[in-house]
Amino acid sequence: MQRDDTYLVDILESAKIALDYVLGKTWDQFYEDLQCQDARDDQYEKPCYP
Repeated sequence: MQRDDTYLVDILESAKIALDYVLGKTWDQFYEDLQCQDARDDQYEKPCYP
């Protein structure tokens, strides 16, 4: 159970960070900002250790 909780907390923290990158941007701004796209993608591709 502890391992599952840790895994879920990691997912939640990564999602919050990814949201911080894109909050306040329009789709066009996001589409043109490759650095923002890469940063967001890095959060989703972060390795998980269940």
